[in-house]
Amino acid sequence: MPTDDSTNDDFDDIASSLRELRARAGGPSYAEIGSRIAQARIERGVPLSASAPARTTVYDAFRLGRSRINAALVGEIVRALGADDAEAEKWEARCGLAQKARHAAPVPAPSVPAKASAVPRSAMWTAVLIVGCVLLNFSGSAAVAALGLPLFLDMIGTAVAAMAFGPWWGVLVACGSTAIETVTGTTDSLPFVLVNIAGALAWGYGARALGGARSLPRFLALNLIVGVVCTIVSVPVLMMIFGGETGHASDQIAEGLMASGEQLAPSVFTANLLTSLADKLISGFIALAVIGLLPARMLTHDLVGSMVGRMATGESRRDGETRTDAALPA
Repeated sequence: MPTDDSTNDDFDDIASSLRELRARAGGPSYAEIGSRIAQARIERGVPLSASAPARTTVYDAFRLGRSRINAALVGEIVRALGADDAEAEKWEARCGLAQKARHAAPVPAPSVPAKASAVPRSAMWTAVLIVGCVLLNFSGSAAVAALGLPLFLDMIGTAVAAMAFGPWWGVLVACGSTAIETVTGTTDSLPFVLVNIAGALAWGYGARALGGARSLPRFLALNLIVGVVCTIVSVPVLMMIFGGETGHASDQIAEGLMASGEQLAPSVFTANLLTSLADKLISGFIALAVIGLLPARMLTHDLVGSMVGRMATGESRRDGETRTDAALPA
């Protein structure tokens, strides 16, 4: 629903509200929203050839950073998401007020430095999320240590940042977590920062550029790929620096393989791979759940958030669709 205090809205507020409305409606794809709009237009007598809006046009209404907004299209979108005519008219009026406010906004006076020095809302949310992600990494590690689990769970926060904000934000969380561990005396974790970085890049680029968060099967595959990538990076570190053993519970798997006649390096690789695949599947889905709990305006885009909505309704975006959220900035 539009806020009552709509005179204070800007275009980003409206776009964020549209994202929230879309999530509450089950996260239908932009193509599906366009199809609903086309059907409604046909029922109003619009010719079939002119009824369907472009998928990118529909997506554009949800995009942050817009300089203009189509009030009539917003009205059609909210109707397609379940709003009645009265509510849709409120959305259209809200857009009109935001458009007028934008054109009428005065140039900020140089004598008022407070706004110029204020931290942008997106930057504030980003800082909060990054700190929270570092804490998630430590919480996962603490849980493993306390319960003696044959997992790592030290990259949950890295996965959240990489998928919600972009791969290089994930790298920042990875480096920050490792730096804190090193400063506090856990120097053995320093070589494994490469593994954490590799996971951040694989999750971030995999979810965005390769469409790894478009459907449940793709997301399963993405987490398995992250597990393989992390094993490929971690095994050389294990062999060259630690002689294949770190005291982790996964060492028991390697010891069992060597007892059956397997060589050290293949045993370490197999043990790490099995552990990493299970770990990244669990970490990835925990990260997805965390992202699904975040307010829409905390995210730079709704790629993963929309997948949460589709999973809740059992719907997956068709692989044949050509426009994807991968076009969003990383």
